[in-house]
Amino acid sequence: MMRSFQTSLAGLAMLFASPLFAQLSVPEIPYDSAPNLLKLPDNLYMGEAVGVATNSKGHIYVLRERVRRT
Repeated sequence: MMRSFQTSLAGLAMLFASPLFAQLSVPEIPYDSAPNLLKLPDNLYMGEAVGVATNSKGHIYVLRERVRRT
């Protein structure tokens, strides 16, 4: 009886501890920040960007959400 209790307790401990070991190392994505990369004219604001992408030629595309006002 005591042996089966210890075995089940060890099994439960391993079951609940396994997700903790999976979250120990988080990969860090390297990036370079370029302040003031997109220069807009005065009194013109881009708003919130949904995403930024580049192509093989180095062109920058800024994706934004269109809002229809009625």
